[in-house]
Amino acid sequence: MATLCDIQKDREGMDLLHEITETLKGASAARLHGLQGQKKSTKFNEYLEDFFRILNLQHVVHPFLREEISPPILIIALTSTDSFTGEVNSSIASKVLDGFTPDRDEVIVIGNRGAALIEELGAKCTVFEKDLSDEQLLPVARMLTNTITEKYLKGKFRKVDIVYPHFVSLARQEVVKLNILPFHPAKAIRGVQALPEEGLIEPSVYRVAEILVKLWMLRRITELCWESNVSFAAGRILRLEGSSQELARVKEQLRKEYFRVKHALNDKSIREVFAARIGVDK
Repeated sequence: MATLCDIQKDREGMDLLHEITETLKGASAARLHGLQGQKKSTKFNEYLEDFFRILNLQHVVHPFLREEISPPILIIALTSTDSFTGEVNSSIASKVLDGFTPDRDEVIVIGNRGAALIEELGAKCTVFEKDLSDEQLLPVARMLTNTITEKYLKGKFRKVDIVYPHFVSLARQEVVKLNILPFHPAKAIRGVQALPEEGLIEPSVYRVAEILVKLWMLRRITELCWESNVSFAAGRILRLEGSSQELARVKEQLRKEYFRVKHALNDKSIREVFAARIGVDK
């Protein structure tokens, strides 16, 4: 049976853990609020859309635009290195292996924690040590775009998918596998594509199409990295809230146990006092 001193130490430990959990939850909520408050400009997307409207990509022959049946696939997994995000990372790892062919496909992972989960499920992957912090979003997006472009143009892959957590609400994050290559105008152009008038395009339609698709990929990957951060912050809040509730439950149990043991000791002391007094009176 635990002593009163032991129970009190456990209560103090639970109080400290609960305080730390609440602090972490508050920090995660502030990060989520800050990410959601970031103003995202749509001008760049509008400019790209206008350029894609000028090009008639239906008549351009380029690897970025060519679709193949059952091609080798490059899968990019955006995972988190933060604590309390294991559940979301596990869902991403499972999604990566959905339809994965080991001898044909390749996986590139942002975040070593996610890579460990994917390898535990039996798939080898290449790990990029950079994380998805705010300062690293553009460098990570640029690095991924360059890697994808290099491998794709060398013919190593003919399809690229990105697996990331899509933010639906604070209580829900949905893991999505999004195809970004081969490129189709519908991915960047809204509505009906207006055919361009005849004009001069330099240095060539092939080269301009390649540059525009790379710019579109850079912008899209940056957006996906930002949305992943939003989802990871929300998932962290939910996980910490669950931990906070569990700690509160344990604290209440310890409180009841503390007073039960304390009353039992008081009753024992009273009985011993009365027994001693009765013995003296006799």
